[in-house]
Amino acid sequence: MSETNRNQSCHLDEAKDVHPILRANSFFIEEGLKLVRGEKYLSNEELKRIDLLFEDKDKTPTFIEVKWSDVSENQMSEYRRLVDQYHTESRLVWAVPKDLTHKASVASKYRI
Repeated sequence: MSETNRNQSCHLDEAKDVHPILRANSFFIEEGLKLVRGEKYLSNEELKRIDLLFEDKDKTPTFIEVKWSDVSENQMSEYRRLVDQYHTESRLVWAVPKDLTHKASVASKYRI
């Protein structure tokens, strides 16, 4: 297989390929999560959507942002602000593949 074909066959579309897998298999993220809904606006005033909304085993709303190709510290900061402002009794989780964990290392700064 050529290098081009190998790269193309390994490419996953975040929304089309990864989100359905995580919706159906939430244990990949955390044991005990129950799906509430797919994309969810974080507020009625701002058009920022989070990828998935679950409830954890303690019934705490758990917002999951899936990042399959890149991680933005600005987005982490903005989503943390919105969750703190509109969903104070909830959790925010960034789901990233292993090869992006170095980029997501700033997540703890935003309580993610």
